[in-house]
Amino acid sequence: MKKRWITAKEINQFCYCPEQWRLAKLHRQGLVEADEQKLKTQKRLFQKGKRYHRKKAVLVWVKTKGTDWAVAVLLVVILLFVIWTVMNA
Repeated sequence: MKKRWITAKEINQFCYCPEQWRLAKLHRQGLVEADEQKLKTQKRLFQKGKRYHRKKAVLVWVKTKGTDWAVAVLLVVILLFVIWTVMNA
């Protein structure tokens, strides 16, 4: 089996989308062929991929920024509770 170096382009492809990297690798090895039927569905698959990446971006935002917002809201609620408790004491 011939050893092959992994290029910077492949690393970039993998970091962006592991599925894209996998399919490109299969295509280079001749295990996946681009026939006319597949080319006709390319636009549909491209749109599906865009939707997938958009959803993933939202999930990443929720996991990072969403947590920050939740902590901020919790701190405001605690602060309001403390103020209310002091005012009614």
